[in-house]
Amino acid sequence: LSDDEVETTSYVCGEPERTVLTKTEAIAAGTECPLGGSRVLAGRDENANNLLETSEVETTLTLCRERQAAWTYFGDYTIHNAADVAALADVGHITGRLRIEASTVEEIDLPTLTTLGGALHIQDNPQLKRFDSTLKFVSGGVIIQGNPQLESFWLSGGGTIRGGFTLAQNERLDHFTLFNPMDITGSVVIESNAALTSLHGMRLVARIGGSLTVKNNASLTTAGWRDTLDHNVPYG
Repeated sequence: LSDDEVETTSYVCGEPERTVLTKTEAIAAGTECPLGGSRVLAGRDENANNLLETSEVETTLTLCRERQAAWTYFGDYTIHNAADVAALADVGHITGRLRIEASTVEEIDLPTLTTLGGALHIQDNPQLKRFDSTLKFVSGGVIIQGNPQLESFWLSGGGTIRGGFTLAQNERLDHFTLFNPMDITGSVVIESNAALTSLHGMRLVARIGGSLTVKNNASLTTAGWRDTLDHNVPYG
């Protein structure tokens, strides 16, 4: 299981002397998963028999098989216009960076793109109003900065951002969402987003590996994230 193949993460905590066991069950194609899939069970081995019994299962994750995207784009990719967005319609993986800079696009929806081998940069786009993606793995961090018309930003795939997350100087951004589970290995900066009223979009973030900085967001009135976010993360 490579890092870029991890789709979801769940934690089972407890006494160190109790081994955590996992078991995977196949799911046949049907109502639950149209194309089939797998069910992962996990729990502590309470009776130390090295078998995960039904009474010991503490968490269950269901992973449905997805239709494979048609192809992989090798290298970095830059979006300048609507034609560049359309060209990504059947792309599931980009091995390099995805850059959206100085583009003329108002809305970008990338429903098949799941992994980036490099960073995601969305910067200095004068007309961009909305960005929506099912990205589950980004290697190199995410920067959304200097987009004066941007109103909403969604990463609906969950997964991992290997690197930092910066959301800065987007004057009209009033909401954003990072879907569960989201693991950010680097630092998070949310700064100078004048219309942002809440950090509710981060309520499902499971972990921040670095520091957390929230400042100069003139309309921010509430954090809005869940209590299980690591409270040891420093902020300013």
